[in-house]
Amino acid sequence: MIYLDTSALLKLYVEESGAEAVRQAIVEDPQRAFSIIGVVEFASAVWRKVREDGLGSSEAIELVRDFFEDIEHFVVVPLVDPRNALMLEAFQLCQEERLRAADSIHLATALMLSRQPSITTLRFLSSDRRLVEAAARRGLESQEPI
Repeated sequence: MIYLDTSALLKLYVEESGAEAVRQAIVEDPQRAFSIIGVVEFASAVWRKVREDGLGSSEAIELVRDFFEDIEHFVVVPLVDPRNALMLEAFQLCQEERLRAADSIHLATALMLSRQPSITTLRFLSSDRRLVEAAARRGLESQEPI
């Protein structure tokens, strides 16, 4: 399984540095997952590209529509579990790894998935060097930032 934080998820839809590496990873392992916060972060990132990078509004609408059409091909992990273990782990990661809140949630989500008996391997993809390094320290297979 491939876990994508939002920076990696966006590369499936937008041509930018690292996009080819993400697409290749998906070809190698078509099982993919992300945290539910990725939905809001994805939309935010697309509209930031409209504001800052010259992406057209109609193109942005199409990207968001494509993303929502593809969502059924992902494991979308909710934030809340019966024991709130995910949020507690994210809280710990924030403190121990000095990560931003959303990055802590992404890493906690990937770690939670990696412990599932049905998932034999999980590769963590991100464009954030600090997040990739934290994932590696926590025992996740990761690669250089994409």
